[in-house]
Amino acid sequence: MGEGEEGKEEEGDLEDAWKMLEFARVIHEKQGSCTTETVDIITELADVNCFKENYESCCDDYAKALEMLKQIVEADSRILAELYFKIAIAKQLDLKPKEALTYCSNAVAVCESRLLRLQHELANLQTEGVDAPGSSGAPFSLDNKQPEPPINRTMEEIHHSSDDVVQNDQANPVEEKSGAESKATEIEDIKELLVDLKHKERELKEMAAAPSLVEQLQAANPEAAASMTQLFSIVAESQASGSGGSPFSAVADGMVTSNGFDQPKLTNFTSSTAVVTDLGVVGRGIERADSAVAETNANCNQPSKTRSFDMLMNGTGNGKLHLS
Repeated sequence: MGEGEEGKEEEGDLEDAWKMLEFARVIHEKQGSCTTETVDIITELADVNCFKENYESCCDDYAKALEMLKQIVEADSRILAELYFKIAIAKQLDLKPKEALTYCSNAVAVCESRLLRLQHELANLQTEGVDAPGSSGAPFSLDNKQPEPPINRTMEEIHHSSDDVVQNDQANPVEEKSGAESKATEIEDIKELLVDLKHKERELKEMAAAPSLVEQLQAANPEAAASMTQLFSIVAESQASGSGGSPFSAVADGMVTSNGFDQPKLTNFTSSTAVVTDLGVVGRGIERADSAVAETNANCNQPSKTRSFDMLMNGTGNGKLHLS
């Protein structure tokens, strides 16, 4: 199967996924219920649009999911932080770093708020001694003597007592982590997550503070910057008016009358009636390395993290929003 066929097949799969998600979204919206399933569907629909580089629809879907999610989860939910981060990535890909920075900062604020709450709750649990070893709500003391079992016990009584212990162990399997342990684990996860979020926040701050191409050109050559601005306006007016002329011809006409620039002419080149049929071997026959393959191989050699970003966000790593 060639690359073209693979591309068409992948595009067809994306289109099928988009249609199914759109159909599911319509069904849930007709029901009028604001549930996590509806948020999941709209979020995955936005993910598909983001993969298809349809950033406008992607951000619209993310905004709908965000408004619904705010009504369902707590203000410091990690699910909310994950959605903020997804919107920030979509805005960054859409070359809107300032808007992306706002959403990324919101994700950082949500995680920091949850971190403070968990640390406060953990400190209260440790102060109360709820999870102290050998205790059930009260501190352990050596003075609390347990009643000694009777010495004169028959073998039948010992056998029955051992059977009761085995049955209790089977009925009560190993319990999950205690409250303090689970909170401590989540605190470590959020700390790792904040490292990545703050790194992205710094990156977006640099992008937002960087001057645009026109601003850089304005500082280097004001006349050229004015010409470029005028050309952009000519192209925009041509596309908005829907005239028959090509926008490129409008740009060329604008170059003739703007700031004394002459329209470029091909007077230094001679025309030839000979048709070129063979360009020879480009690059002296040396096979060039594929940068994408080289980058993939380089990434394969790098050690992978123990937990992905999605796993740190929602504890599942499957990209779906789950309330826990």
